[in-house]
Amino acid sequence: MIELPEKIAEFFPYKDVRPFQDEFIRTIHDAIREGRSAIVEGSNGLGKTIAVLCACLPLAEEENLKILYVARTHRQHERVIEELRAVSTRHRVSGVSVRGRHEMCLNKLVRENAQDSRGVMEICEMLKSKNRCPYYRNIEDKRRQSFEVQEFIASCPHTASEIQKVCRSRNLCSYELVKASLEKTTVIALSYLYVFDPTVRNAFLKSLDTSLHKIILIVDEAHNLPETAVEIASNTLTLYAVKQAEEEAKRFQHKEISTFAKVLVKEIQSRRRKL
Repeated sequence: MIELPEKIAEFFPYKDVRPFQDEFIRTIHDAIREGRSAIVEGSNGLGKTIAVLCACLPLAEEENLKILYVARTHRQHERVIEELRAVSTRHRVSGVSVRGRHEMCLNKLVRENAQDSRGVMEICEMLKSKNRCPYYRNIEDKRRQSFEVQEFIASCPHTASEIQKVCRSRNLCSYELVKASLEKTTVIALSYLYVFDPTVRNAFLKSLDTSLHKIILIVDEAHNLPETAVEIASNTLTLYAVKQAEEEAKRFQHKEISTFAKVLVKEIQSRRRKL
């Protein structure tokens, strides 16, 4: 019978350890304890997600570290939460899956006027600065409810969609409350962009309020990183930005520019409707 070290076994939620799963766990655990990086390849069915979590969680608890589990898809993020829930049957643990502002936003105005994450960010920041987003404003106006939701998020593993549902019922900004709860959360499952996009990473680390040497980084399916790097390096122009350019050109009486921007907006909207 395969046995795990006692401290790791406290977190392992299943009755049996699969063949080679113990070796996988020990390899990762030893690498983290010694401050090294580890690249591990495992076949389907090995139980890699629970193995890597159980390898990291004892050290995270012992040294007060955060675990960032980056993966490409929402399904992979939810899988992390599922395994953390299994862990929580044996040992208390907190975790959350994080989605971008454009997917967490509950404001109808933002959703209807932004076609991508950058557009959502631009409109969101504008509404917040002018105190015109009720969901964001309610975080302050409904302090007690906001605090309760933050405690709920940090109490046990939750998916982003579950948090969004709770916030919708209370008219609170789910994106901001998730950010506010990260300080008390041990495991955070999120997309590659939060780590590998410099702009997104800098903003995220500020909200996380944790130094890099206090973070364990798990990169799932790292063979996807080259494609992600290409996406990050690609430039985009949002519909919202073009609309803003049109308004600014009108304000400064640049008729040719405003006319061009107006035509471009119509063309983009026309092509979008045909998709």
